Amino acid sequence: MTELQKMGAAAKKAAAVLRTAGEKKRRALLEAAQALRAAAPEILAANAVDLAAARESGMRDAMLDRLTLTEARIEAMAQGVEDVAAQRDPVGRVLSGETRPNGLKIEKVTVPMGVIGIIFEARPNVTSDAAALCLMAGSAVILRGGKEAFHSNMAVTSVLQAALERAGLPRTAVQLVQDTSRESSREMMGLVGYLDLLIPRGGAGLIRAVVENARVPVIETGVGNCHVYVDESADIDMAAEIIFNAKTSRPSVCNAIETILVHEKIAEKALPAIAARLREKRVELRGDDRTRAILPEAVPASEADWETEYLDYILAVRVVDSRAHRAVFERAQRVHRDARPARGGSVHGPRRFGGRVRERLHALHGRRGDGPRRGDRHLDAEAARARPDGPQRDRLLQVCNPRRRAGQISRYISAKSSSVLPPSPESRIRSARISVRSLSCRSRSSGELRPLCAGGVCADFRSCGGF
Repeated sequence: MTELQKMGAAAKKAAAVLRTAGEKKRRALLEAAQALRAAAPEILAANAVDLAAARESGMRDAMLDRLTLTEARIEAMAQGVEDVAAQRDPVGRVLSGETRPNGLKIEKVTVPMGVIGIIFEARPNVTSDAAALCLMAGSAVILRGGKEAFHSNMAVTSVLQAALERAGLPRTAVQLVQDTSRESSREMMGLVGYLDLLIPRGGAGLIRAVVENARVPVIETGVGNCHVYVDESADIDMAAEIIFNAKTSRPSVCNAIETILVHEKIAEKALPAIAARLREKRVELRGDDRTRAILPEAVPASEADWETEYLDYILAVRVVDSRAHRAVFERAQRVHRDARPARGGSVHGPRRFGGRVRERLHALHGRRGDGPRRGDRHLDAEAARARPDGPQRDRLLQVCNPRRRAGQISRYISAKSSSVLPPSPESRIRSARISVRSLSCRSRSSGELRPLCAGGVCADFRSCGGF
């Protein structure tokens, strides 16, 4: 067995324990939060090693910010773990049910996914967030972080594992892949028989590679491509301040803005004010022809700029009319957050776009929709796009089992706010024990109705077409 297969086997054993852990999960998370705070000096020391190596390799400042841990950020990590612990246990919840005319009661019940693999980039805080969400969902997790954050991830993982043991849970419920080469990522993508689900958490290249090459079920997350639209009714000073804060406070995070759209009727007044504010942080502007006619210093924008996540001090700027604004949003494949400054409490401008608008914001920018500000923690960078139930929280890291009286019929993934590749037919449970003796099933091969055997098990379940 390879090292990853050994980790997978250990994770499966840990997942069996977590499946019935109940309140132990909550106690383990609360223990982990306190342990993170207590271990802050050790975690910061490990992070300093990563930062030194990153600076030596020439990592740009914006990405260094993503890698950096501080006492305040470790406190935020601990608080995030406590936030997850405070949530209702998502395991065993009855989502829906019905009683058939023959008296058979069918319920859709959440159960743990099993073993979840998460591949992410150089953000140490993802280690604790991802582990907490998976644990609360009753699943073991195998984490594979970016090489730039290796020492930081190791320090955080060690703290979490020790907390699990103190709470009476197996330390192998949270494991970190120590091989940070591309080969380990490719092996994780093909870890059939060990991983029940794989989630990529990072940039477009990572997500695309996982979705295209994985042989295990995958939840496809999205990248951050946040827009701000400045309406013709906007307060220009307010708009400039929103854009400055949304771009420059932390340009390396996925909910920093990357594109601004300015209504043509306000562009000549708004763009110089916005550019002057951004000049304080030396933000490079990339504009269309109409923008460059007002701001000659702007770099000519290409078509790719309107859909690029820069994660840097770069901002695409476009002058639009109302119809063009709508077209831009419809064409963008990965819009993360949308913000629309309008004058005071007026919603006339934002309402103009009706159901096409994903979020209506006036005095706030896209980061207002981030997990902690919404009162939750999540794994999905694209938390606002086409997801009526929000991003991937613990309650969506679940498998739903149809429960028919005393048994289970099949196992399938149901994450209704996520894009999920279905598991193979081999992953279905091949038996069904029903307490109602009078049921019959239909054969796929012949179409005829066949009675269940005396024990309530279909005698020909492999060719069964369903009950």
